Amino acid sequence: MNGEVYMATKRELTIDQQIDKVFSTEVNVGRTACALMYNIVENLGKTRNSDPLRRFLTKAREHPHRGFQTVMGLFIRAYFGDKMVVAKEDKKHPTGTSVVLKFEGTKGPANHWGIVTKHVETKGHYADKEFLKTLREAVNPDEEKTLDLSAQEEAIKKRVKNLIKFRDDEANAIGLEKMVNILRQIYKDQHPTLVEDKKGDIQKMIEDRQAA
Repeated sequence: MNGEVYMATKRELTIDQQIDKVFSTEVNVGRTACALMYNIVENLGKTRNSDPLRRFLTKAREHPHRGFQTVMGLFIRAYFGDKMVVAKEDKKHPTGTSVVLKFEGTKGPANHWGIVTKHVETKGHYADKEFLKTLREAVNPDEEKTLDLSAQEEAIKKRVKNLIKFRDDEANAIGLEKMVNILRQIYKDQHPTLVEDKKGDIQKMIEDRQAA
């Protein structure tokens, strides 16, 4: 793959611009984000340049409902193994995130990286349910596998708020069905009835925004 999956179609953008673009929209970035995370991790192993990872994780904390931090953590473990890369929020660091590499020189991928490579080669979505299940079982087979529905419901609310904010110019025009259709697309591979179950809450959030 040689870190070219995303760059092959986005050569005009720097890595920082690629990251900014992923976080500038809420819709249809799943495959792009997956390839971008792949490149960030692979290039970290090859070059020890942790700046893109810092930038990505800092922005990911501003969008916790999208699950980027969790998936990036799985990608890191798949490539480097456990506890070889330690990233944490650091308000004293210019980027807002500190990264410690616990290996010398550069590092090639561990065995589980092939799972990620195959998924990216087939243009997979970063939040694909079966992919994440397979990857999670590979990198952390002892992890308890439960669906935290309350967290999913909170994620829906945060995503609606971000969608309304992102589409601020058309906030008065965006209605329930349009919003629900966007959410259905985003969550099509996750909890199948979650969006339908939250229609009432979504409608109230839209009405509150329109009345503001």
